[in-house]
Amino acid sequence: MSEIAKIRLQGAKMTTFAGQSLARSLYGRPVTISLQGELGAGKTTFVQGFAQGLGIAGAQSPTFALEYTAETASGERFSHIDLYRMKPEEAERFLHQQRDPADITCVEWPDRVSNDHWKEAIAITLKDAESDARECSIEFRDAVLTTEEQIAEWQEQWRLPTEIRAHCKAVADFSCALADQLLSRGTIVRKQALYQAAVLHDLFRFLDFREGAGPSGFVATEEDHLAWNRCKEIYANMHHEEACAQFLREQELPVLSTIVAPHGLTNPPGEHATTEQLLLFYADKRVIGSTVVTVDERFADFEKRYGDNPLRAGWMQETKRVETLLFPITQL
Repeated sequence: MSEIAKIRLQGAKMTTFAGQSLARSLYGRPVTISLQGELGAGKTTFVQGFAQGLGIAGAQSPTFALEYTAETASGERFSHIDLYRMKPEEAERFLHQQRDPADITCVEWPDRVSNDHWKEAIAITLKDAESDARECSIEFRDAVLTTEEQIAEWQEQWRLPTEIRAHCKAVADFSCALADQLLSRGTIVRKQALYQAAVLHDLFRFLDFREGAGPSGFVATEEDHLAWNRCKEIYANMHHEEACAQFLREQELPVLSTIVAPHGLTNPPGEHATTEQLLLFYADKRVIGSTVVTVDERFADFEKRYGDNPLRAGWMQETKRVETLLFPITQL
């Protein structure tokens, strides 16, 4: 099951910006990005923006050289291939000769060869709309997602309290509302992956339960404690974020695992965080129970629940940093 994101791009500047944003939504290497669209649809502009997002300055078009290679800011090998001037048999032969594929490969005119080459690609399609607008469709074939039924089964298996399920759903809904704002501005977001990660982010929240800090009036049953103790044995000495990420890796859901891993305060998203990681981290800090609040209100509640933690000011500052990073103009 693949995910499709759609954005509307107004002009070359916004197309470049969208390409830059894709660099902040990559999971796993090697990865191939295929770009389909008529001449002048903006494919090369998109790739040049993508290259900029990877830290490559002055990326060139490979139309006549067939392939342009460079090194990203993180030391990965980047390849931009243009198959436009090749006949199908020539394109097939050229791709088969790529014995050492780059970490990140962009291919324009992928229809020159069999679709088998792009089964696990991130497939970009650009189409002209009215005026100078373009419609951009991004199909993420590189990520495995789960189902609502499976998520519900895990929640039952681990006896996740109703109040925490409601919190996860509220964080997921708010994450997606924030994602819609970004998508409307031309930022690419894996909204479905974000939603699933958000619904699952506190699956093992009980690992960090403290007396008096849980949901008001909640009383755990014997069955609850049995399930939680079994989880504590499996994921000994782990906080709930790390344990949930490990669980999702074991379910062969590496993208969801990566998004979930840094959502907590003790291990916030780092310098190279993806857009989805930032959105989940931030949305989680804007929800008390199942109610969306301000950052100030959230940390006032944090102090009420956990006391005057000396790290509280730094965590609050980090949350506001992420807010500014995601929404540098709009005040939420």
